[in-house]
Amino acid sequence: MDSFNQRKESILSKEDKAAKGSWDSRVVGLCNKLNASEDYYTTSSCSGKAVIMEEKVGKDGSYYLWSSHDEIGFDELKEAVGQLTVDGKLLTGIVKFKSEAPIIFVVCRDIESAKELFGKCVKCGFKETGIKITKKLIGVEIRSGEKVEFPLMNDGELLLLDEFLRVLVEEVNRKRMVGWDKILKLTSSL
Repeated sequence: MDSFNQRKESILSKEDKAAKGSWDSRVVGLCNKLNASEDYYTTSSCSGKAVIMEEKVGKDGSYYLWSSHDEIGFDELKEAVGQLTVDGKLLTGIVKFKSEAPIIFVVCRDIESAKELFGKCVKCGFKETGIKITKKLIGVEIRSGEKVEFPLMNDGELLLLDEFLRVLVEEVNRKRMVGWDKILKLTSSL
């Protein structure tokens, strides 16, 4: 098996494969700090995002119809909902809105470094963080709990009133800020 240092060098030398096509700017400082440490390297990261997704059953799975890594606005959300068609046809089935919390996966040199990182994460508010151990690696999955998810449309019909969507936008943005603050606290604690 390759050593920790060889795996770290290999992972960090690869091109970013993020679906959005670039680093998530709100988490780059944290990742850089972790990757600069001799005991850690990141394999994936996201500061959180809002998505509209069509759920499919089976091997087709779910896919994103719209996403944003920034604060969202009511008009932006309404416009995104208004453009939800596939090949010019209204979508059938359930379309969900989901706001995801920050998540960062960090490979650790050993169990001691994993425990140390885990402790710092929990102190900074990442209460859903966990240590993962496999035959090949020890890692810390840094997770936060600021999530929102619900059905948005059914067979092309919006299920919610504008008033609810306005409240939703405020709540999603509030939760997003909480997650971003946790990222800054953790970055400072390292």
